[in-house]
Amino acid sequence: MPRLADRTVLYTQEAADLSGLSRAHVARLIDRGLMPGYRLPLSKHRRVPLEAFREWLIEHGMSTAKVDKKRGVK
Repeated sequence: MPRLADRTVLYTQEAADLSGLSRAHVARLIDRGLMPGYRLPLSKHRRVPLEAFREWLIEHGMSTAKVDKKRGVK
C-alpha cells in the first residue's frame, strides 16, 4: 500500500484511525452523506478523499494533526 503522503484517498479504517471514530461509524457517515466519501462500484468498500476529509475534520472542530503528520506536513 502506498504511503499516505503519496495518495489522495483514505480507506475507511484510516479515516477512523485519524479521526478517533470507529470504522463502522465512518461508513455510516459516508452512506448518509454526512462525511465526504463514496462507495466503490460493485463493492461494499468505501473511500474518503483526503483533502475533503481534512476539511471535514476542521468543519467539525476536530484536530487535523494526525492527518498532517501522516502526510508529512509540519
